[in-house]
Amino acid sequence: EIISDIAVNSLRDNPYFSAGAGLFGVGIGMTVLRKFGQLSSLVIRRNFTLTLEIASHDTSYPWVLHWLASKARSANGSRFKQAAGQHLSVETNVVRTDAGRIRAAFNFIPSTGVHYIFHQGRVLRVERTRSQQTLQGASTAPFESVTLTTLGRDTNIFNTLLEEARSAAVMKDEGWTVIYKAFGSEWRQFGYPRPRRPLHSVVLDKGLAEAISFDIKEFIGIMRVLIFTIFSYMLCYGVLSYKINRPASDL
Repeated sequence: EIISDIAVNSLRDNPYFSAGAGLFGVGIGMTVLRKFGQLSSLVIRRNFTLTLEIASHDTSYPWVLHWLASKARSANGSRFKQAAGQHLSVETNVVRTDAGRIRAAFNFIPSTGVHYIFHQGRVLRVERTRSQQTLQGASTAPFESVTLTTLGRDTNIFNTLLEEARSAAVMKDEGWTVIYKAFGSEWRQFGYPRPRRPLHSVVLDKGLAEAISFDIKEFIGIMRVLIFTIFSYMLCYGVLSYKINRPASDL
């Protein structure tokens, strides 16, 4: 007993042992806190956050990018709100008009990286990533994606966001003519929307432009009837083929 007391007292009075024990305790405490933080972060991400990923080949991808840029630029107030509108990328469309003039349209979209914006009283974390190796289809553009993350469990916030982005894209092209060009197995917008040409500016024989316009409007009006007729024909043809191909014993 006397020997054990002497050993304990000597270790207690030893500054090197005290410092080592203290560092060991601090290390264990930091490890426990780090593990607890990682576990808490995992539980929160799985149960209390919503994530939406939009790939660059999706139709809504450019809509969401332009909506995010306009949302960030229109935000007023805190520095936190305005920071998302200061880091941008540019899309340039250069086309030649019918008169031979060259026109360029510049569209600003969020740059790659992480941005934060407010929407419906929530903070949205926006992360735009770009792959340097993977190409999308026959295009030479690299694959990109935008990931939206927010707290909560109601996906309605993403539905309203996509609908607002679609409405903004439609409103931007309202009253203009959008031209699409075949690119591989898909259709892509060619250039920027052009102003609609007035009917009176079309030089044709007298009454011919009005007649063509009337025919087009009449065709659009009976489109529903044509679709119904074609569908009925295909349905009847399918039933007839089925009856013909059946063996005689089944008829």
